[in-house]
Amino acid sequence: MLYQFKPCLIVKNNTDFVSKNDDYFDDKFIQGTLTITNYGCGIYAMLVITGEQSGKIWIDDRTNDNGIYPASLSFCHAFHDINPDDSRPNSNEEQPLSFYDWYEDWLNRSLDQIRQSS
Repeated sequence: MLYQFKPCLIVKNNTDFVSKNDDYFDDKFIQGTLTITNYGCGIYAMLVITGEQSGKIWIDDRTNDNGIYPASLSFCHAFHDINPDDSRPNSNEEQPLSFYDWYEDWLNRSLDQIRQSS
């Protein structure tokens, strides 16, 4: 049986608190995804392989009570840069990323870091 990933922005907060911790970490929220990287501290990037979000990258940050949300360029600035700047992201940086866009951003930033260290 092939499970479909259904986008579900889940966040624990004071107004919409998940009553049971087990429910919050239920695997049903990430069915139809493939984990592609571990950013550390319980933050994972997942490639959606089924459903309407197929080909997009979503972030599972439930360990830190931040829920599951689509990856964006502003997220990548925070995790792919050596020294992320404190500038406010523009609206283009908040769009969900495809796997290609996510990988290209990571690769370009990695190459820049290598050039800077040489």
